[in-house]
Order: sequence, then C-alpha cells, then structure tokens
Amino acid sequence: MVCQFSIEGPYTDYRDNPDLNFYCLDSPESPGDGDNDEEDEIENHEQKEDLEKSVEPEHQINENVLTWIKQFKMLSSLNQMDALTDLVSECSLDHIRHLRSVIEPFFQKDFIKELPKEIALHVMCFLSPADIARISLTCRYWRNLAEDNRLWRKKCEEVNVTTIDEPSDRKSGAWAETASTSGIEIVGYRPVPSYRLALFAGYHPHWLRYFSDTDDSPKNVCLARSKWKALYLRHQRILANWRYRPLRGSCILKGHDEHVITCLQIHGDLIVTGSDDNTLKIWSASKAICLQTLTGHTGGVWSSQMSEDGKTVTSGSTDRTVRVWCVETGRCLHCLQGHTSTVRCMTLREDKLVTGSRDTSIRLWDIKDGTCIRTLQGHVAAVRCVQFDGVRIVSGAYDFSVKVWDAESGRCLHTLTGHSNRVYSLLVS
Repeated sequence: MVCQFSIEGPYTDYRDNPDLNFYCLDSPESPGDGDNDEEDEIENHEQKEDLEKSVEPEHQINENVLTWIKQFKMLSSLNQMDALTDLVSECSLDHIRHLRSVIEPFFQKDFIKELPKEIALHVMCFLSPADIARISLTCRYWRNLAEDNRLWRKKCEEVNVTTIDEPSDRKSGAWAETASTSGIEIVGYRPVPSYRLALFAGYHPHWLRYFSDTDDSPKNVCLARSKWKALYLRHQRILANWRYRPLRGSCILKGHDEHVITCLQIHGDLIVTGSDDNTLKIWSASKAICLQTLTGHTGGVWSSQMSEDGKTVTSGSTDRTVRVWCVETGRCLHCLQGHTSTVRCMTLREDKLVTGSRDTSIRLWDIKDGTCIRTLQGHVAAVRCVQFDGVRIVSGAYDFSVKVWDAESGRCLHTLTGHSNRVYSLLVS
C-alpha cells in the first residue's frame, strides 16, 4: 500500500492536526473507517519512528563533516592522497561535476596579475626569450609585461649586448641582391628554410617577419615599443645569419696561378691581393673580374694597404722596397727605398705610411711626395706588426716586445715586455 503525506515543520501526529490530509491512495473510503483504526494507528506509529530517524538536525550533519575534516588533516600527505582517490571513486557524476566547478577556479587564477609588477617582471626574468614571446600571446596584461624594457635589457645583458647603437642607413641584404644578379657562378647554393633560422632564434617562423626592413614592419613597431627587445631580436638575427644562412653565391678569382696569396685588402667593391709571384691584383667583387695587375716588384709581395678613399694602394716586398700605386690606372706612383730587408708589415693613415721590416727598423713615409720622414730604431729583431693612429706608432717584433713611439719626434715612449715569444699582431683603439 502506497501512502502520500505532507509534513511542515517538526513532525506532528496527523491525529493532532485535523487539516493534515493523510489517506490511502487505493482506499475509496475516508480515513475514518472504524474497522482498521487500530491497525492504522500501529502502522502510522512505525512510520513516525522511521521518519524521525531519517531527518537529522542540520548542525549534526555539519559536526560530522567537521569531524571528518579533522581526521583528514591528521593523515599523512600520502594517506590524504589515497583518501581523496577513494572518495572520488565513490562519487557519482553529479558529485564529480560539483568537484570540478569547485576546483577549476584555482587553476584559472592569474597569479602573475596578482603580483606587484616588479615581482612579476622578476619572475619572468627566469624565462627564456622564446618562452617570454610565447606567454605574451596569453593576454594583454602579460603582453605588456613581456614588452617591458627592463625585462629585455636583462636578456640583452645575458648575451653581452649592453648598448643600443644608432641605426645604420644601409639596406639589409643589399649584398645578396648584388650577388644574385651579377652573373657570378653560384657554387652549391641551397637556400636555408626560414624555419631553421626561426628555430635558432627560438621563435616560431611567423615571428621571422620581425626581421623585415620595411618601415611598417613589426620589427620597427617593436623598436618603437621596446628598444631592448628590438636589439635582442637584431642580435639573434645576426647570429642566425652567420650560423645558418649561406652566402647567396660564391666565385673563384683566379689570377695568381699556383702562387701563395700573402696579403689581402677589401674596400667597397674592390679586392686587392698580393702574392709571392711579385704582383698585386685589383679585383671587382661584383663582376668577378681582375681590373688591374700591378707589376714592378722584383720579389714576393708580403704586405699591402689601401687608402680610405680607395684610390691608392701601397705594397711592401722582399725586394726591400715600398711601392705606391694608383688604383684606377695601375701605375706605380712612387718606389720608396730605405729598408735593408723584407718589408713585412705596414699601416696607412691619410698620406702617412708606417712600415716595419726584418731589418728591425720602422719607417714613417709621406706617400704624397714619396719621402721618408723618419726612421725609428729600438727593436733588436724583425718588426712583424705596426699600428698608427696619427699620433702614436705601436710596433710588435720578434724580440718579444711591444714599443710605443711618438710619431712627431720618433722617440720611444714605452717598451712593453711580458711576451715569451714573437709578437705577430696587435691592435690599437
């Protein structure tokens, strides 16, 4: 027999409330049938006891939950994990959906945005530049952080890039255009896929467009937004070019036959080579042809220099002479004599030429009128390298020493010792 009943508030015996409807669905008679009063009373009393057992006060349920939580906290971390696993396995789908709605907000919280900007930037400093570029796609706030100059300055310092140079006026890749249209034979040229350059730089190929040189390119937009980031990208581009991008073309300049090329100078499109075949040759890099062959030395050419304007070439030879040449005509302008052994090194600044020789001496020449201004003596072995800044002359020799000279007076200002073998090269800034 199925019964329908309604209860409001604390349990109340239906006999104490005449408004309480309580009747059997399958009985057509009213609840006042006298034949079954005693039986109904016993049954209703049992239902009352069952209902009182099933309805527990709210505070009693909370106490049970609190007790369970306290016991859970007393468990070890490993046991807590096991307890949660077992609990989830006992949950229904509705319970699991509820758990998901409770847990998801913890994983969707933007912890970076909750931090002060200085701390957020400090955290991002531990990311690689590639990761910084990726997280910048997350949201606008992260993108603004990823463009911060302080962050990219730190990244530049990590790769030893510490200054922002003035942009040059040169056109990027102009040399490649020249090489590809000059008619030079391309030997084994295979273009490198852009993704290899991108992978080296740590960026998706899409970001290679930052390397464009157009005025409206993202690279220039990036420069306006974050100079240090643009500088870092430029540094990565240079490294990628050197390591992965091959030359557009190559050519072999033949002219010295089987002889050794002992010295080489480059000025713009001009290449000057000196050889132990007693000659110098002037080449056009773009046309891959020999423009001039300079003949006159009677011994191998061991050193050469080219003027800043590209109009004059000087050479030193084993024939103990120094010659000054006109690039355009190939004519010898002066033959400078004075050294008593091979002229092994030289440096040219404007009209002043400094030469070093195996005769242990250094000479300062005026190539305009072809005269020797002065001779510097002091080394006790062959002079192997010289530098001249217009005021001072610096020389290195096989006597293990470096000397600093005053060009005006010819006086030795300093003798630098410390090398335990021959000095082959030096640089003055």
